[in-house]
Amino acid sequence: MILLLAIGCAACGSADDGTVPGTAGAGGGPSAVCAPPDRVVDDACRAPGVQDDGCPAGTLGRGDGSCRPAGVPPELCGEGFAHDGHEGCEPILPSQACAPGELAVPGDSACRPVWPCAPGDWGDIPVEESTEHVDGSYPGADSDGSADRPWTTIGDALAAAEPGAVVAIAAGIYPEDVAIAGKPVVLWGVCPDEVAITGTGATPSVSIFDDASGTVLRGLAIEGGGMGVQLWGAKDVLLEGLWVHDTANRGIDIATTSGGSSCTLRSSLIEATHEAGVFVSAGNVSVEATAVRGTLPSADGLFGGGIYVSAAANVPSVVDVRGSVLEQNRDVALWVGGSQVTVESTVVRGTLMDGTGLRGRGISVQNDAASGAPSSAVVRGCLLDDNHDVGLFVAGSDARVEASVVRGTQPDTQETTGRGIVIRADPTTGAGSTATLRSSLVEQNHDTGMSIDGSTVDIEATVVRGTLSDDSGLFGVGVVIQDDPLATSPTVATLRASVIDDNREVGLHLRGAEATIEGSVVRATRSDEPGLFGRGVSIEPLAGVGPSTATIHSSTFEHNQEFGIVCIGSSVSVDGTLVRDNTGRSLDGSFGDGFTFVDDGARSISFLLTSSAIERSARAAVSSFGAAVSIGGARMDCNAIDLDGEPYFERAASFTDMGDNRCGCGDSEAQCTVSSAGLTPPEVPK
Repeated sequence: MILLLAIGCAACGSADDGTVPGTAGAGGGPSAVCAPPDRVVDDACRAPGVQDDGCPAGTLGRGDGSCRPAGVPPELCGEGFAHDGHEGCEPILPSQACAPGELAVPGDSACRPVWPCAPGDWGDIPVEESTEHVDGSYPGADSDGSADRPWTTIGDALAAAEPGAVVAIAAGIYPEDVAIAGKPVVLWGVCPDEVAITGTGATPSVSIFDDASGTVLRGLAIEGGGMGVQLWGAKDVLLEGLWVHDTANRGIDIATTSGGSSCTLRSSLIEATHEAGVFVSAGNVSVEATAVRGTLPSADGLFGGGIYVSAAANVPSVVDVRGSVLEQNRDVALWVGGSQVTVESTVVRGTLMDGTGLRGRGISVQNDAASGAPSSAVVRGCLLDDNHDVGLFVAGSDARVEASVVRGTQPDTQETTGRGIVIRADPTTGAGSTATLRSSLVEQNHDTGMSIDGSTVDIEATVVRGTLSDDSGLFGVGVVIQDDPLATSPTVATLRASVIDDNREVGLHLRGAEATIEGSVVRATRSDEPGLFGRGVSIEPLAGVGPSTATIHSSTFEHNQEFGIVCIGSSVSVDGTLVRDNTGRSLDGSFGDGFTFVDDGARSISFLLTSSAIERSARAAVSSFGAAVSIGGARMDCNAIDLDGEPYFERAASFTDMGDNRCGCGDSEAQCTVSSAGLTPPEVPK
């Protein structure tokens, strides 16, 4: 069958008054006259691949008429970070790992002591009339807390101290279980390198009770056979300049009471503790300029996370983490359950698997297991690097990610993971997540750069690139958007002014979900290691769910291999889009179509292509396999075949000519015809 389609020209379809049919200028006056495939937007012509505001696909309009590339711009780098010149930001940190007891946070180019040591028995600790002095080396038996006759134990000093008094601690090791109760105090050591509180048993080395709210711990090293520091209902506590290390249990435990606890952890180092570096239950905590690293598993080989944030009795925790480093922990660097967290200008890296060889996630945001209450997380100006299993995991919760980099996630021992970002419904309740991703970079992860299931996600000005295959040489997909049959709501995603670049198998894979793609670029999708696939966008049904629905506008799909856009058993509307330079599979050079539409006969679907350009396809610009395709205002330029229609399971292909279509190569125009060259259809999912 040969079907002739009208050849467009500069004035074809124009009305006598110079307007393009169906368009009007401002105030109803004449608008621009645009040669197809250009379209009229606000009295201006926009070529395929150009957004309505005039910015090229893959860039974001700034509002002043300028356009910036997708990714993290220099002005959005977090404090202590510097732009890398390639859509991301790098933290300013030492190139080598810090030694035990040394600290570096974003902005530090060299490792440094946790708290500086000043000369003198009590350094620069302020001396007031109420100050109680402690020196474990004092030989006399006449201690009264003065500088000349100091107490020899911290416990004696606390017993004598007035509420709010400073307890100044000279250099030494203090083998005590310190309990602060009944009044607030300021427990101040010369520096952590010289003052250590060593717990004597399984109880916390330092306990702060609810009637000691307002207590301050500063300039101390804390270790022991139990927890390092435990707050039990104490509020407005300041933990500053601490080195909490080598505890047999949690480093810092913010425990639950009816009123909760609150504290600020600042300029401190939590390392080589067990089970958790910091554990917060129904607490309000601010973590600032602090490193939590090298947490070890509990006695049963589990956990070992950096910071755990949980709700208790339906009371959420509220935690801010700013300007900090979470590294070389186990299980998860930051776990959030039914609580609220804000993470800013922070590095989360090198999380190791737990004792069973699983997880090792960077940040995990989940609903509360008991109540089902969602968590809420903001991740801004951060780096999540070289973690395991998943860099950022969100389930049944809300998340906002801004100006952050998620990269280099490694597989766990199951060897099928290593994903950059996973946003999904909670597997127990079916409650979906809601997420926003802005001006970020997701790169060099494994299996999948970003996976979205049973959730609503909005992605803007973000780059997803260089996803690597799993250990079997398969996958390496940029973005997967798919429905979850167990979720309580459908999967809906918007991708705007973003770039999906240099991934494998599929750049953007839509399965049984709804997606809008605006002003975005999908390019250089390569075949997997066996040499198969290499699709820019694949729009497919999901078994047991139904078809996908996609709207694609003012976008560019270029230098992909198997197909630029393939739509199978689903509905798609494409407008103002540029598809070019599809090369064919790396295995054998087969395929290489710009657009491919397949009607699998299982559902009601539609295919619409308008105001678009398809250039230099290795096989067909547009191919239909049993599908009814409507096409108008399109330009097919320098393709091996312009339009190809093939029967598919006894369903004939058909094209509806909406007018203003153009074919040819360069300045040479030819009549648009539909041929049937016996092309092989794409692989259809089971």
